Amino acid sequence: MRRLILFILLYPSLLLGQQNYTLSGTVSDAETGEDLIGVAIYDLESSLGSITNSYGFYSLSLPAGWYNIQYSYLGYATSEYAIELNRNQTFKIELEPSQIALDAVTVS
Repeated sequence: MRRLILFILLYPSLLLGQQNYTLSGTVSDAETGEDLIGVAIYDLESSLGSITNSYGFYSLSLPAGWYNIQYSYLGYATSEYAIELNRNQTFKIELEPSQIALDAVTVS
């Protein structure tokens, strides 16, 4: 009977005891080194994410496990990384500007 009571008391803590880790860092322009503001950082499967602040810094807390993290920003090539979160990690990401050629426009 004591074991049953102990199990009932400890069971909720077993479910809630999953360890979270923080993925953080900065995102900058690969050519100029300038910090990029408003870069979207998110996990493709869970859709959890974050946005860089005015210093290009981001922070994302997730449970331990494997994640496909995508970094995307308008005018830049999207980057994707497979990351195993088993401890707090810091990444400095540099995004390459994307160059899209448009046809000539005639204004009349």
